[in-house]
Amino acid sequence: MQTEGGQKLSYRVRMFFEMLGGYRGQQLSLSLWRAIRTMEKKINVKDKNRISDKNQINVNNTELVQGVFYTFTIIGIDENGKESDAQNFTVAYSDGKIQRTNADGSVIPDDITFLMLGSEDAYANMEYKVEADVKFCTPRYDYYFKWEILDLPKRYNNIIQIPGNTLRVPYGVFEGGRTYTITSKLIQSNDSKVLLSDVIKVSVKKRGFSANLIPENILIGISRPLVVRLLFIDLDNSGLKPNINWSCKEISDGQDCDNLEELSEYQRSVEIYNKGTYNVNATVQFGTSVTTVSKVLVDPDVIAIPFFKNPPLQAIPAEEYFQMVTTLDGLIPNCFAYWTVLNESGYECFETTLFPGGLGNLSVTDIDGNFLSELVDFGNTTVSRDISLIVPRKGAFPDWDGLKGNAKYKFRLITTCPAPIFEGESQSDGTRKNVTSYADITVTPTSGVGMKTIFKFSTGVALDDSFDHPLKYNFQIEFDGIRISIGEFYENMVTTSLLPFSENNITTLYEVCDSREACSTVKGPMIATTKPLEKGINLVDVIKNIKTSMSRMEYDRAFDLALMTGYTLKSDESFNDFKENFTKIVRSEINRLLENPTMPYVPSSETILPNSSTNNK
Repeated sequence: MQTEGGQKLSYRVRMFFEMLGGYRGQQLSLSLWRAIRTMEKKINVKDKNRISDKNQINVNNTELVQGVFYTFTIIGIDENGKESDAQNFTVAYSDGKIQRTNADGSVIPDDITFLMLGSEDAYANMEYKVEADVKFCTPRYDYYFKWEILDLPKRYNNIIQIPGNTLRVPYGVFEGGRTYTITSKLIQSNDSKVLLSDVIKVSVKKRGFSANLIPENILIGISRPLVVRLLFIDLDNSGLKPNINWSCKEISDGQDCDNLEELSEYQRSVEIYNKGTYNVNATVQFGTSVTTVSKVLVDPDVIAIPFFKNPPLQAIPAEEYFQMVTTLDGLIPNCFAYWTVLNESGYECFETTLFPGGLGNLSVTDIDGNFLSELVDFGNTTVSRDISLIVPRKGAFPDWDGLKGNAKYKFRLITTCPAPIFEGESQSDGTRKNVTSYADITVTPTSGVGMKTIFKFSTGVALDDSFDHPLKYNFQIEFDGIRISIGEFYENMVTTSLLPFSENNITTLYEVCDSREACSTVKGPMIATTKPLEKGINLVDVIKNIKTSMSRMEYDRAFDLALMTGYTLKSDESFNDFKENFTKIVRSEINRLLENPTMPYVPSSETILPNSSTNNK
């Protein structure tokens, strides 16, 4: 069960049994029933808190009886008493062995673990990603995956025609308010036998819609054309169109504006011929009704006209770089424009003097100062210029900690010219709230052998508002000036990976992002890796792993493995052999895709061997 807000779960477990080989008498059945009720009580009472803390149930072999098929039915319960759907875990205990079983009773191979890593919640306006995590006790590459999504419209069938371990559903495919069942099957290549399968049910939450007018507040001159844009987003991908009613009125007397013209369904142009304060309204009916307002102050002394090119559709990531471009029309020589941040109640503020040049500015030179380059622009007496609002990322300048999380900023564009003043103000959630609280990252062990030692990365549950879940955890490493991801998952806080050899320590970190792409980066411990012994890396396995990963279209995995292997071997005599074989694989894959990019996956039995295995090195 995945929670909203990271609260701790408690669990209720029921156990059922069936004798292998059929009924063997009342006395044995009664003894088994009593033993199972005792184990059930231990799990639900004595071990309750420990299970809640670790999300793990431990059962000793001595508590099980040979010749019995066990079913554990597990229900998760959150702090508000909400219960999850029941999940079943089945095992058979016979001949001294405990074997996991599928729902149909077939035995799961002991040397394979298979788990779907993905969120049980999604949004229609977000990409959905789920990974089939498979691990083998001994290296094995003769497999691929088959994906199914129940009730997926046929026009989207190409999405599931992927033999790799990661399924990505683009935004706009799922519909808000629906539940989708996703199945992944692990298929053996030589005989198409299904080794394992797993299912995840994904509920697509409804978010409604968002509607905002840009600009929200503006000061403009008489008879100056102003373009007002409605930023509308159907967050549920319903496929329906909104009903939009536009109006423009003078605030004091309610009179309609002189000239409100349609440019498109989502844009209007307005020219106002009298001094005053006006409201341009857009009433959006889309299930519910929302009216959004652009306040326009008209002054005859103002000559410049703004057009906001790329206002943010969503709030922006805290601490990150942000840029918004605005075009100013109607400028004359010796105009000067600059962005500032306002210090108003309910909004955060900062000193723009922290940045050389401020948040963004421009000046229009006198025609005598730059005659040739400005001649064409000044032919019509006014010019247009772009000015960017630029907020640097955290640490770009001394004493600058970046935009705060969970905060709003109001920015104002001010233009001064020889004739009086233009002020254009655009108000939006100028910062993206980042995740409210997050846990440290733990990596074990703290040292090991490059491309030999398996490292475990883990963290705790990050806390955020319930409507911002699910959370995405992206575990990463940095070495030799390179940063790569070793695992990106929704609502999964543990992963394992090999690490490369590096002469310098390897930096570990993870990034946690919510459903609106608010992200926080958490740095972890430094890891030391040593160079493997000569021939310590089995290049046959590595090459085969890369080749089969590419053939399953797991390109990120293949290139990351190649990168880490290459850096580990860069001073080794086998490096050239590895490089040559890797180049052959890439060329072969490119040719395959060029020849038939829609060709279904056909497992290859060919193995590319390093040259060093066939020569005298």
